[in-house]
Amino acid sequence: NAEYMGNRGVATKMASPGAVDGVEDAPDLQTEMRRLQEQVDESFRQREALLQRSRQLEDENQRLRSVVTEKFNLQIGISGADKKGAKSRRFYKPPTHTYSPVDDEKRYLETMMFLAESNADLRYRLVRLWAEEQALRDRIKSIERNQHQDGEAHDVDIPADLLDELSGSFVQLVQSIGAASASRSVTGPSTLKEKKDARQKYESLLRQWQTAISHTPTPTTEEKFVHEVLEQRLTEIITNIRKEETQAEGKGEFVIDEDLPEYECNEPYVFDVEDSPDNIRFSADEVAGNAQAGPQIRCATLNKLVERMTHEKYQDLNIRYAFLLTYRSFAEPAELLDKLIHRFYVPIPPNMTPKEIEFFKAKKQAPIQIKVFSVLKCWLSDHFYDFEGDANLKQKFVECVDGMKKYRHGPWTAKSSSQLLKLYKRMEEGEGLQVQTSNIRERPILPSAGITSADLIKHGIFNLSPVEVARQLTLIDFKNFKKIRPWECLNQGWTKKDKHILAPSIVRIADRFNQISRWVATEILKCEETSKRVTAVKYFIKVAQQCHQLHNYNSLYGIFSGLNCTPVFRLQKTTWSQLSKRKMEVYDKIKDLFALKDNQRRLREELKYAVTPCIPHLAIFLGDLYFIEDGNKDMLDSMINFFKRRKLGSVIEMIKCYQLTAYPFEPVGPLQEYLENLESMDEDPLYAISYRIEERAKNP
Repeated sequence: NAEYMGNRGVATKMASPGAVDGVEDAPDLQTEMRRLQEQVDESFRQREALLQRSRQLEDENQRLRSVVTEKFNLQIGISGADKKGAKSRRFYKPPTHTYSPVDDEKRYLETMMFLAESNADLRYRLVRLWAEEQALRDRIKSIERNQHQDGEAHDVDIPADLLDELSGSFVQLVQSIGAASASRSVTGPSTLKEKKDARQKYESLLRQWQTAISHTPTPTTEEKFVHEVLEQRLTEIITNIRKEETQAEGKGEFVIDEDLPEYECNEPYVFDVEDSPDNIRFSADEVAGNAQAGPQIRCATLNKLVERMTHEKYQDLNIRYAFLLTYRSFAEPAELLDKLIHRFYVPIPPNMTPKEIEFFKAKKQAPIQIKVFSVLKCWLSDHFYDFEGDANLKQKFVECVDGMKKYRHGPWTAKSSSQLLKLYKRMEEGEGLQVQTSNIRERPILPSAGITSADLIKHGIFNLSPVEVARQLTLIDFKNFKKIRPWECLNQGWTKKDKHILAPSIVRIADRFNQISRWVATEILKCEETSKRVTAVKYFIKVAQQCHQLHNYNSLYGIFSGLNCTPVFRLQKTTWSQLSKRKMEVYDKIKDLFALKDNQRRLREELKYAVTPCIPHLAIFLGDLYFIEDGNKDMLDSMINFFKRRKLGSVIEMIKCYQLTAYPFEPVGPLQEYLENLESMDEDPLYAISYRIEERAKNP
C-alpha cells in the first residue's frame, strides 16, 4: 500500500471516444493500424498487470482489516474494568500512556479510510485504461471502415466527461464511508433538494454507463469486472442518497410546492393558545424534564395535552405512551380523533412573506404533521382495540386519513397517508401486533394410550403428569391474561357493579383464580382414605412447583390458596403430618413467596426479574392501580391530572409487557376442556366434609 500510495499522483491520458481525427491524412493506413494495435496490446498488458496488482491489494487489505480489527477489539477488551483480569495474562503489558478509546477508534478509522481510498483509486485507474483501450479500438475500426469504404466511423456513446464524473463519484463514496464511520451518521448533501438533485445526477450517470456498456461488442472478462464494480458503486451511492432522503422527510424536511392548496377551516385553531396556569401546569421539580422532552406536565387541558404530544419542538414519547394508555379515563376515542385531525391542519399565519411562509412550513407545520402521523400510527398498531366494534370510528378514521392526501403540505404526506391506510387494513385483517412465541414447540407428556374427556371425568387427573397439567393450566391462563385491555385498568372498573362490562378480562381472571382454588380443595377432600388424600396433596404441590418454574403465578397462587384454605389446612394430623420433609419445604417456599409482609416484597422482586413468558399475579398490579386512583384526584382546577395518568400508565405498561410473549406448548384438547370446566364445591360443603374427616379420625 505504501508503494502504491507513492505513485497515486500519476495521471493516465485518455483518447476521446470515437475520435477519428487525422485518419484521412495518414500516409500509410496499415502502419497506423499496426501502431494502434500495439498501443491496444500495451494497454491490455498494463491493465492485466494493474488488475493483478488490484487483486493482490484486495487480499492484503482484507488481511490488514482483520489484523486492525483484531488488535482494536483486543485493546478495547483489556481496557477499563477488564484490566485487572488482563494483568494475569502473559501478553499483557501495562500501557505507558493514558488509554483513550477515542484515539484508538480514530487510528482504526484512518486505517480503514486509507484501505478504502486505495481500492477506489485503483479501480478508477482500471476504468481509465478500459476507456483508453475502447477509444483505440474504435479508431482501428474507423480506419478499417474508411479503408474499405464501408461508411462512417462507429461512435461509442460515452460522454467526454463520463470518467471525470466517475472519479468524483468514487471520491464522494470513499469520503461518505469514512465520515459516516467517524460521525455515526449519514453524510452528504445538506438539504433534501440537494439530495434529490444528487440522486438524479448519479441515476443519469448510471444510465449513461449502462448505455456505454451495451455498445461494447463482446466485452472481455476484465471489462465485465470493471463494469460490475462501477455499477455496484453507483448503485450503492444512489441507495445511500435515497436513505438520506427518507430520513430527511422523516425529520420534516421537504421541498416547498407553491401550487399545493391550503386547508381552509372555519373553526378557530385552538392549539395556538399560549401556555398559562389556566390551561397547563408543570412539575415543580426542575429535574423532571430535559431539553429535548421539556418539563413534565402535572395537569393540563385536553387541547394542551394533544399539543404537547405533537409539539414541533419537544420530543417526549412518555407523554404519548401514558396518554394513549389512559386517555379513556377523560375522553372518548372519537373525540381524540377529532383533536388529532384538527391539530394536523396547521393554518399559516396571515401577512407573511414567501420566505417566512417557507420557514414556517419547514420548522413548525411539517414537524407537527409528522408527529400527528406518528401518533395515529402508534394508536393503530398498539391500541387497535379502541376501534374494534366501533364502525363509526373506523369510517371516520378512514375518511380523515384519506382526506389528508387532498391537502398535501409536503411530498411525504400522501405517502404517510397511504401507509396509515395500509396499516389500518392489516389491523382489520388481524395482522397487527403479534404475540411472540418460540418456534420450538414442547410435545405433550401424555399416557401412551392417550386421554379422553370421559376418562378425566371418571378418574380425574391424578394419573397424568403434573408437568403437563401445569402446562395446560398455563395456556388457559395466558389466553385470558393477554385479553386484558388498558381501559379495563382505569377508574377501578373491576370493583364496580357493572364490572363485567367495564373490566371483563380482569373479572374473568379473578373468577378463574377462585375456580382453581375451590377445585384443588374439592379434589383433596373428595378422597375419603387418608393415603389417597395425602397423595392428592403431594400431586398438587408438584403441579404448583411446575407452575412456579413456568412463571405462571396466577395458577400457582390459585393452587396455593386451595391447599391453604381452612377446610384443607386444618387436617394437620390426618393429612399434612404424613407429608415428607422435602414436600413441606416446597410448600413453605411457595407460602413465603406469597407472604403479605412488606407489601409482598418477595413476590414483587421475583416478578421484577422473571423472564418472559410470564403470567404475573394480577392482584399486585390491581392493588397498585387502586391506591393510585384512590390517592390522586382525576382533575386539578378543572384540568386533567396528568401526573396521575403517568403513574397509571407505568403500571399498565408493565402488564402489557407480560402479554407480548406466549408459551411454546401444544394444547391438549380433552385436558383443556376438563380444566376449563372444573367442578368444585362451595365453602359450606367443603367445611362439612373436613369436619366429617376429622371426626372419623377421632372415632375410628
